[in-house]
Amino acid sequence: MPPGDDLAGEANVDTAWLAPFHDLVGRAAEAGHGDHGISAFTEVLGKPARQP
Repeated sequence: MPPGDDLAGEANVDTAWLAPFHDLVGRAAEAGHGDHGISAFTEVLGKPARQP
């Protein structure tokens, strides 16, 4: 269980949105935008995700 999930569950907070956001952050970093701000996401949002 990821850190904080137990607290989120106790507080009845939905954290389902974190998984796709985490994937987007990873894609931005892989595309060379690791040191850039959140605006770098626009660079990867228009491109299809790589399939495993």
